Amino acid sequence: MNLKETGEEILKVWTIIEKDIKTYYLKSPSIFFGIVFPLILYLSFSIGRPCITEAHRLTGVVTIASLFGATSVEAVVFPLERKSRTMDRLLVAPLHPWALLLGKAISGALFGFLVALVVGGILMSIGSLWRWTGLIPGIKLEPASFLVSVLLTAIMSSSLGTVFSVQAKDVTEAMWQLNVVRFLMIFLSGVFIPLEETYAFMPSAQIIAYFLPLTYSVEALMQATFGIVHPQRLLLDFLCLIFFSIIFFSIAVKIFVKSIR
Repeated sequence: MNLKETGEEILKVWTIIEKDIKTYYLKSPSIFFGIVFPLILYLSFSIGRPCITEAHRLTGVVTIASLFGATSVEAVVFPLERKSRTMDRLLVAPLHPWALLLGKAISGALFGFLVALVVGGILMSIGSLWRWTGLIPGIKLEPASFLVSVLLTAIMSSSLGTVFSVQAKDVTEAMWQLNVVRFLMIFLSGVFIPLEETYAFMPSAQIIAYFLPLTYSVEALMQATFGIVHPQRLLLDFLCLIFFSIIFFSIAVKIFVKSIR
């Protein structure tokens, strides 16, 4: 593929992104799972687990907002486009399957990223402990690390959502599969509860967490939130999120290509 063809494919990818943003960002499943659901979880853990720090709760909610926002868009886009036959028109267009999926994955990642920033901004504004000016001990936001962590989490989540959505015929079919995976990761990746506490009953089982991509999102965001950045550990978290994103996207492309043959 030469430079001209690459440029044309990029323009096609952007067209898909723009269409999905206008069409699907305000759908009720996207709004509920992207914004409302993370806030409900935040309130649940605030009331039920007062021993958990405000910083840990906010990190968890931002992680979940990014995860649910990005995956929910994918779970909405593919089934609705199959049902409305829009996908058929896209398939006959002069567009490579990977470019089609890339456009939709980027669209989902942007939604997850924006939703996580909105939810995080709301909690930082109204939370009694979230005056991140340095006056509150233990809380020191690192903006650059925070933004990169949220962005990579959104990209990973969108790629994961694509895997479970490319063959789905309706939103419900995609959602129930995603919910199983999402809730397993939430409770096994130390999102609200530290890994040491999560696996207190069986410390040797903690290795499970490191096979789950959300663990690296939580670790990266915790460092960015508390400002205690360990460069090598943070780099490892970023690389793991990139690795999982590539793996998930590659799997999604293979499933998609197989499904249209």
